[in-house]
Parts: sequence; structure tokens; C-alpha cells
Amino acid sequence: MAVNEVVVTEETLPEHHPANKTYNLLLIGADRRDASWNGNSDAMILITINEGKKTLTMTSFMRDLYANIEGVGVRKLNHSYAVGGGPKLVKTLQDNYGVKIDNYASVDFAGLAAVIDTLGGVTITVKDYELPTMRIVGIPEAGTYRLNGNQTLTYTRIRYQGRSDFERTQRQRVVLQALMADARQMSVAKMNEMANAVLPYVTHNIDQGTMLTLLSKLPSYLNYEVTEIRIPEDGTWTSQGEILVPKVINAVIRSLRDRLYGE
Repeated sequence: MAVNEVVVTEETLPEHHPANKTYNLLLIGADRRDASWNGNSDAMILITINEGKKTLTMTSFMRDLYANIEGVGVRKLNHSYAVGGGPKLVKTLQDNYGVKIDNYASVDFAGLAAVIDTLGGVTITVKDYELPTMRIVGIPEAGTYRLNGNQTLTYTRIRYQGRSDFERTQRQRVVLQALMADARQMSVAKMNEMANAVLPYVTHNIDQGTMLTLLSKLPSYLNYEVTEIRIPEDGTWTSQGEILVPKVINAVIRSLRDRLYGE
């Protein structure tokens, strides 16, 4: 089924807009198992740190979301990572959904598992209906567990129990929330140690100065109010083929900007 191109009206943020007090980091999880290609981006979560509002917002962009990719045409959003990695995905999100992205950081399957193992695992509550998948990696029954890297990777990729990919994005945010909870218990020195340990598994475009600034402010950021958004939100999209197409994309852009930056 052909998908019609969606018209996006350019809207420029004025200089005094609260967006100027924010830092946006796009976290990417790629379904790559080897170095032969970039992989599709299974996870795309924009972390918005708003120092003016003292909020930290996690916005999940679903893999099947509509995207008009420059030089390619209309595809699922995750295809932009496959054809151009982090830079292409960043540009595609900015072009289609009007978000300002300062930096990105990406991991593939092996990288995510290694990061979680390096951090000592992550505490997650597994639900009854998730067990058909989680039993495969040694989780026998519902309950709260300290998952290792492979178990966490499996948890974040559950797609056929619950609300399919809609709930999968929620699981990805659950893991981030759990990692943040662990980080709140660390000293600044321990945070720096952990950051240095996991960076070899991450592909990113964060310069050293920005990295040092983020690490120095991280204890403060971790105490900000945390909110979650999923794009598309319920009731705002229609399915055309396998692509989730916003009913009114400019309304999605305005709503997202208001929630990330509005006062």
C-alpha cells in the first residue's frame, strides 16, 4: 500500500523559546548482529534535559513511524538509520518531527548486553505474560530480577506479548528508569568510572567538553522530574500498510514541542 507524503510546515523556534535551555540526546538501539550494515534502529529514545523546568523527558519514537527520508523517500523511521547511521536518523527526526537534537549515542545488540553487564545488571520486574520470551533466557516465573546483559536485551526486544511494539518502547524506558535509579546511588567518581567503562561499546558524536559537562551535572539531572512520551501517542495516528502515519503531523510537532519545552 502506497503511503502519501505528509506535508510538514517549517516552524522556527524564537530565540527566547525555552528550548534554548535544553539538551537533547538521542539514544539508539540498532538491530545489528555484525559489521556488514548499520542495522535498523529498534530503539529511538530522545532524552530531553530541560534545566529551566528541571525536567528529564524520555520520548520514544516508534520504529514503524512515518518518515520522509532525504534521498530515499517515505519509509519507516528505523530505515533512516540503516541507510545512514546516527547522522541520518538525527536529520530525519529533525526534518519530520521538528525536534532539535544535540548529540546521539548508539549501541547494537552485543553492545547493549556488554553495557548492562559492565554496569552489573539492571533490576526489572517481569510480568506473567512476558514469560514465554523471558523463560528462554532463564527467567522461570514472574517477579523482580537482577537481569544480566543478554536477559535485558531479550526483555527490551519482546514484541509478541502485550501491546506489541507499543509496549516494547515502554520496556525500553523501564530499563532506562532502572539504570537511572542505580545511578542515583553512585558517587560522582563511580559515575565517571562507569561512563569510561561503557563508552567503548557506544558509537556517539559527543565531544569531550560536552561529555565532561554532562557527567558533572548528572547528579543534578538524576533528581529532575522524569516524564515519558511515545510518538505516535494513542489516537494520533493511522496505519497505512505497515507505517504509522500521524493524522496531523503539525499537531504532533506542536504537542511534542509544548511538552518538551513549554512552561
